[in-house]
Amino acid sequence: MRVAVDPHMLRAQPVEKVFETISRVGYPWMELSPRADILPLFTGRRAGRDMAARVRRTAADSSVGIASVWVVYRWSSPDRDEREAAVRYWLQAIDLAVELGCDRLNTELSGDPLRREASEAALWRSLDVIVPRLEAEGLTLSVEPHPGDLTEDGQQTLDLLRGVRSRSLRYLHCAPHTFHLGASPLEVVRAAGDDLGHVHLADTFRPDRIVVNPPDAAVSVHQHLDIGQGEVDFEALFRALADIGFDGVLTTSVFFWDERAEDSFRHNLAAVRRLMSAVGLALTVRKDGHGAEIDAGR
Repeated sequence: MRVAVDPHMLRAQPVEKVFETISRVGYPWMELSPRADILPLFTGRRAGRDMAARVRRTAADSSVGIASVWVVYRWSSPDRDEREAAVRYWLQAIDLAVELGCDRLNTELSGDPLRREASEAALWRSLDVIVPRLEAEGLTLSVEPHPGDLTEDGQQTLDLLRGVRSRSLRYLHCAPHTFHLGASPLEVVRAAGDDLGHVHLADTFRPDRIVVNPPDAAVSVHQHLDIGQGEVDFEALFRALADIGFDGVLTTSVFFWDERAEDSFRHNLAAVRRLMSAVGLALTVRKDGHGAEIDAGR
């Protein structure tokens, strides 16, 4: 199993600095999440050939591999122009993943919960273009139901993805969305089984502990906190992962501590290693260009 980190809290730093920091903390992998100079949220690619080569070179020179590419586009939008633009951006992201030598992408279901049928129809039209390209390139795309998407329910999302009938599509379980998924982590993960491709790890409080004004505002509240700061039952989650023999990628996905990013990274890596050890899950050994093993967390 690979353990990676989302470097969102370092997004303002140069790419080389990001890899340097992650290497120093001890993660052997990272998830390339949206950055203004590479793949921004909701808009087209910014990374030209020089930037793509720079990222790949930096990854090769460091002890940090790119485990996955995380993007968010409006591919489920009922608005035709938004959806068609999103498909163009998707094809650009796939091109970049191939250039970087990365075989995994992650994203959100997206869409409008108030226009669920129209959003699902838009998603299928996007999948008609994107899935053949994923299959041709040998890539895997893991999709999560995000709070506020056309559905927040884990089982409904699983059923939708399975209906596409492509091994290039997998389910992404996001721990900080626990209280929106409609079932416990054990139920969602066990239901996913071999279709679980990726897990995002961060903590959150139950939504009813958070003050929202006005109190009846139609919002889906969650956080991405350090493991142990909220109420997610990580012991149960990791038992479920062990039960299904999960061997994909775990990404620590914390967003709120830019001022103490390195401490947050270290805390969460130690927590993941402890949780894995408790249920007998093993890290995949990664080797550098000289064949030497890279330590997964110092």
